Amino acid sequence: MARELKNLFIPFLIAIAFLFSLVVSSTFESFIRSYFGSIHLLMEIISVFVAFSIAMQGLTFYKPYASYRIIIFSSVFFTIGIMDLFHALTYEGLPLFGEKFTQPSIWFTLFGRMVEAASILILILLPEKKSKSREVRQFSFTLVLLSTILITIFISTYSTAFPNLYKSGSFTLIKLILEIIYCVIHIIVLVITVRVYRGNKRKEGLLVGISSMFLVLSSFMMITLGISSEKYGPYILSHLFKIFGYFYYFKAVFYLMSKQPYERISDLSSSYSRLLNSVVEGIFGIDKSGRVIFINESACRMLGFRENELIGRVINKYIHHSIPAESTSTPFESFTDEGKTMFSVNQWFWRKDGSRFPVEYFTRPIIENGVMVGTVITFLDVSERKKLEQLQTEQANIEYELEIAASVQETLLSTIEEPEMVEMGLITQSFKKLNGDFYNVIQHKGGLLFAIADVCGKGVPAAIQMTMLKFAMESHSDPEKILNKINSYFSKFVYDSSFITMFVGQVNQENSQFLFSSAGHEPGLHYRPSQDSFIELTTGNPLLGIDSSIQYHRGVISLEKGDVLVFYTDGIIERRNRTIDSNDFIKKLIREMDMTLPAQRLTELLYEKIMNFHHGKVEDDQTILLFKL
Repeated sequence: MARELKNLFIPFLIAIAFLFSLVVSSTFESFIRSYFGSIHLLMEIISVFVAFSIAMQGLTFYKPYASYRIIIFSSVFFTIGIMDLFHALTYEGLPLFGEKFTQPSIWFTLFGRMVEAASILILILLPEKKSKSREVRQFSFTLVLLSTILITIFISTYSTAFPNLYKSGSFTLIKLILEIIYCVIHIIVLVITVRVYRGNKRKEGLLVGISSMFLVLSSFMMITLGISSEKYGPYILSHLFKIFGYFYYFKAVFYLMSKQPYERISDLSSSYSRLLNSVVEGIFGIDKSGRVIFINESACRMLGFRENELIGRVINKYIHHSIPAESTSTPFESFTDEGKTMFSVNQWFWRKDGSRFPVEYFTRPIIENGVMVGTVITFLDVSERKKLEQLQTEQANIEYELEIAASVQETLLSTIEEPEMVEMGLITQSFKKLNGDFYNVIQHKGGLLFAIADVCGKGVPAAIQMTMLKFAMESHSDPEKILNKINSYFSKFVYDSSFITMFVGQVNQENSQFLFSSAGHEPGLHYRPSQDSFIELTTGNPLLGIDSSIQYHRGVISLEKGDVLVFYTDGIIERRNRTIDSNDFIKKLIREMDMTLPAQRLTELLYEKIMNFHHGKVEDDQTILLFKL
């Protein structure tokens, strides 16, 4: 363990030795005092350059599905670079401006330091996740850019009203507290990274720890300078330690974004071939002329070639020879020539049989002894994902259409008015989003016309057919004429697999007669409480839509005050696990109920008892229409 941490302790010992020699040497102090402005300017330029290098490296070489920490950290360093730049531009002690620094200059550098410390601590404490969006780079950079512009304007405009951080060449209490917080944060980061490194041996964590060590020394120099010293040496040394800290941040980002991916692929390709062949992704390498130098089994399987058919061949002529309109492809040779690390989407590869398939692939340069000798391409066949995306899009469109159809259906069925001559109760429950059950009640001078129907099939076609039923009822008054008209239309114009069961009834107010006609629908129930008797109402006619020549007939019964008429769809009585569907249990439940209750309450209680009888199972649309004279 001691050997593994030598990279941390050796820079620390070197820094301490350099610090000691600089502090005790009056020669260095005299030299720095003489050229302080130039040395300070040089330090600031280097700090700005390193900060922007960190930002540009992360933003340029960021790969989708990498850790979100990298892109956020790189974007934050863009802000830090801007703050250091404006600190240099507004620092009056530089040769171009005079002898004293300004209030904005102090706040620019302080804000940059606090942003750097807070961001590294937060990113270390947050759990590591992978980015799932290719737009995270653009979004992060845009957000940081806008924030940086606003902060820069704010500090430039209002910093003169901020609390003073220096008084008579020494720190104020606010400045001292902030420097101590900065130092403590980096001590915490240093401790965390060392502990984590002991467990996972990740080099980037050790580099961050080294960076925090230098930034702690930088803050220590600032605190020493601000409390008890007017020397220039500690001030310059603080900047030097900050540059070292930023440099190790740069090394950590460089290792993650460039060096680490190459090391992983290089180790994989130089080890046993079975390790390369164990991955799902297709992987192959090409030299600078585009010829294949290695390829794994997954790539051969997806491309339909044998390994010996591609080794030594210019692969672009075999699998990447055309560029369709929907592709943004670039030949592999350009990647090799330019040494690019890229992630490409919306690409196509061709198989040996001439068919093509969509892919996404990475290209990374192969480096040997500092010289690029080729490119590694890692690709995935995304055919299934493309199909899934298409299905999801189609499903979303269907859902949208269903929402519209459901809205139309609800509007149509909600226009029913409560009849005056009888009490009416209604319960309807759809099994899915659209209801395949239809009902309508029309009050007219001579009495009451109503219908209840069950449309075979669900969805938008059923909703359209229900709309036709509603308009058909408004055109005729006699039950059998309504059914004949609907049957004639549906037999001619609706597809063969669509059928409708329907019951149409008419209550004649003048003679208290009830006219009805049924097209294969469940029998209506006429219950006379005074005699405790039931009559099943049906005319034995077939379903609508079978044969346009069928003529429907009607039945007639007399009604008395207190009679109850109950109509329902097959979802009320039918269940898949029952071989016999009978309405006897409904008759039994009606006999047990209090007939003096209002019609709507009777309907609700009847539906509740029916659901209890079925143990709460719902397998179809359910509708109950009840009239009480």
